[in-house]
Amino acid sequence: MTKSDRPLIGEGVADPDLDALVDQILAGHCPEEGWAELPGDLCERVRGDLLSGMQDPRVRLRARIAAGRALGQLGDPRFKPEERSGVRFTEPPLVRVPAGIYPIGSSPEDSQASDHERPRHQVPIDEFRIGRYPVTVGEYRCFVEVGGYGQAHYWETEDARVWLGGQDPAGGPTGRILGLRQRLLDSGRSLEDWAEENDWKPETLQNWQKWTSMSEAEVRQDLRSIIPEHSRREPAWWNDPALTGSNQPVVGVTWYEARAYCAWLANAAGRAFRLPTEVEWEAAMRSQDGRRYPWGHRFDPARANTLEGRVMGTTPVGSYPGGVSPFGAWDGAGNVWEWTSSIDRPYPYRSEDGREDGSSAEKRVLRGGSWFSPKSHCRCALRDVTIPDLFSYYVGFRVVSTNTPLSGP
Repeated sequence: MTKSDRPLIGEGVADPDLDALVDQILAGHCPEEGWAELPGDLCERVRGDLLSGMQDPRVRLRARIAAGRALGQLGDPRFKPEERSGVRFTEPPLVRVPAGIYPIGSSPEDSQASDHERPRHQVPIDEFRIGRYPVTVGEYRCFVEVGGYGQAHYWETEDARVWLGGQDPAGGPTGRILGLRQRLLDSGRSLEDWAEENDWKPETLQNWQKWTSMSEAEVRQDLRSIIPEHSRREPAWWNDPALTGSNQPVVGVTWYEARAYCAWLANAAGRAFRLPTEVEWEAAMRSQDGRRYPWGHRFDPARANTLEGRVMGTTPVGSYPGGVSPFGAWDGAGNVWEWTSSIDRPYPYRSEDGREDGSSAEKRVLRGGSWFSPKSHCRCALRDVTIPDLFSYYVGFRVVSTNTPLSGP
């Protein structure tokens, strides 16, 4: 069969594969390569075929990813920009999570769980809607292009404005890292012992192996790539083509940036948007049966972008059709860690105990794991914790809405 004879996805392909998607993938990259624009009808058809291919579990993973990247170049129909009062924004696809009492945390029988996830307890949660996907580069680009980094009213707390101005809130992450580095060096213990005792992720151990082998001056220089010394107007890695396909999850954002984006989106869309609490996030991914992963109790590397799959980078959102949660949320395990609104406090979860104080510079909870995380760190109940001014190429976020209209135009 010649290339021109190959059927398109959706035209009765019995065994879809990279060979069947190649024409659509090439067509999707036409604008990127400076080739002729696709005619309108053909463009819509190719978009539909690429989207079907990337979300078809019968298609091989690498072909799905390639289809997703091509779709991002051509314009992903799941994310359609709109205008309101002269402001261009993309309202995110949302899924409904009904009100109910949800099991939160891990049981004593879960051998993979830490004490930080216990005790398992029941939490009443009001109905909400959560992003079907993590916030994408294309969605976040609207905030960058409208000058959101220069509009102080979206940076709602003093700490956020201090960070935006290039200063270090709460003492600064560089100083904290250097202090812990010295503690590790003075302890006389191996880093492997520290890693086992504190349940470090593999990337954490790798970082400390690197930093403890450097001089303090070298560490400071290395940290400049992940900790800003001056104000910025876009996320870190914003110009890295491997991380900035329009339908890949945005990365390189601090907790402050994620909150500012939510405040801007709420104003642009005219209804409330915010970060999820950690229990909302867990309820959305686990439902009420307490499953370990969004799809069930057993890990499957074909269902999530984790370290086991060796993709080693973010993938277009929605590339893993087998990993969808009971309520329809995608990418709840792997791809990117996701910021929540919650301060790190022991369980049981109580919203009234100050852990949802948005003005505090205390450490915040991350959920979901990333492309650089092993399966044990991608469980729905796992709680990772970090400083709000940290940013990384494997940390992003998704939004929550209660459908509450805002006053004004």
